[in-house]
Amino acid sequence: MHKHNFGGLNVEIGANWVEGIGGDKVNPIWPMVNATLKLRNFYSDFDSVVANVYKEDGGLYDEDYVQERMDRAYEVQELGANLTKLMHPSGRDDISLLAMQRMFNHQPNGPATPVDMVLDYFIYDYEFGEPPRVTSLQNTVPTPTNADFGEDANFVADQRGFESIIHYVGASYLSTDGNGQISDTRVLLNKVVRNITYDDQGVVVSTEDGSSYGADFVIVSTSLGVLQSDLIHFTPQLPFWKTVAIYRFDMAAYTKIFLKFPRRFWPVGEGKQFFVYASRRRGYYGMWQSFER
Repeated sequence: MHKHNFGGLNVEIGANWVEGIGGDKVNPIWPMVNATLKLRNFYSDFDSVVANVYKEDGGLYDEDYVQERMDRAYEVQELGANLTKLMHPSGRDDISLLAMQRMFNHQPNGPATPVDMVLDYFIYDYEFGEPPRVTSLQNTVPTPTNADFGEDANFVADQRGFESIIHYVGASYLSTDGNGQISDTRVLLNKVVRNITYDDQGVVVSTEDGSSYGADFVIVSTSLGVLQSDLIHFTPQLPFWKTVAIYRFDMAAYTKIFLKFPRRFWPVGEGKQFFVYASRRRGYYGMWQSFER
């Protein structure tokens, strides 16, 4: 969660949505955002995407045709969800999303036309940051967040930043100053951890500036990418079963590109939040979002 000033506005480099709204259970993040902090947010109308699919040579695809292809994609996804229910919880039966699509869609390489490819990108890559060929069926269909909390998602567009959630949660157990800012001396910022030494007696964390910190236990909450890069050295090395768990997963690179134009040349209004570009090259700038509001 990190905001950045671009074109006179704060935009989110990282997290941007509260996903999982509208279900029987309440997503614990949602009351913080919508009621307590009152962060400015907007409902994301993803259903309107079918009316905004553009051809490579200009113009829109017929909405009924796109809806037909979308319905087929979701039909295949539902078949995948039914298959997930039959899989052993250990993951031993898991397959990729692409393998599932091949099983139920009878296409040797998955979606192949420009429209089918970009809808596939919209349903999977846009959500998970990776294509179906490397994405787990069992862990994504259905997506646990949506299954638990609901299918809706709201886009947070508050100038205080999505990071306000972290400061709010932190203030519930850390000391703050007169302005409500976290000032707890136990929180050490800008410390780069380089080595973690552990044994039956405890743990010592060493940082890049030569400092060391001892504790009975340590929770390592760095990203998967950091653990895979060996930036932090563990002494002794982590056990084999833990190393295998770390390297079983791929660290996705999710790219967000922000553009500011001198004038608006795109349609606005109801159903004009998201635009799709159906290229013959899969994943070639497929999803666009208007920040007009």
